Amino acid sequence: MLPDSSENRLWVPVGLASLISARLLLHAVLYRAGFISLTADEFGRTVLAAGWAQRPHVLWEGPWLPLHMYIYGAALRSRWDMLWTPRSLGIFLGIVSILLMYILASRLLESRRIGLISAFLLTVNPVHVWLSSTPLTALPHATLVLAAVLGLILYLKDNRQYYIYLGAFMLALGNGFRFE
Repeated sequence: MLPDSSENRLWVPVGLASLISARLLLHAVLYRAGFISLTADEFGRTVLAAGWAQRPHVLWEGPWLPLHMYIYGAALRSRWDMLWTPRSLGIFLGIVSILLMYILASRLLESRRIGLISAFLLTVNPVHVWLSSTPLTALPHATLVLAAVLGLILYLKDNRQYYIYLGAFMLALGNGFRFE
């Protein structure tokens, strides 16, 4: 476990909240500047997920792996907005990956400061901002890979089998989004 002095207790949550606020501000600036989509894949994946949402069924074939369609389709079933619902999921997963990066770096290097620096670098990374602004599969996959790596790090640090199984489960879920 990381040493927890009284001065560390406040600046970590404040730092993480500031990073999440900064990321949300970056998304607002990006969307306000007119960003909607860069590739046809984003549009195509959303349309397929919307089609699945109207008639849910088991997917046995198609151009992409099914987990994206199930999750984004389920979200569209709960709130039918083909522009913002998928993007909201991307923004949420981007924030989750920032938090995972903080935990991963903090535990791996045993420094909350390094964890915050790592989370900051991911927060302002242009590719991460772009991928978390679109309904592509790269960000859900990357978030699950980060969670799997965190499971491995926690297993190596604490020697609890639960963490390695959790990491393996995250990788298995990631394989439902992308082949890589």
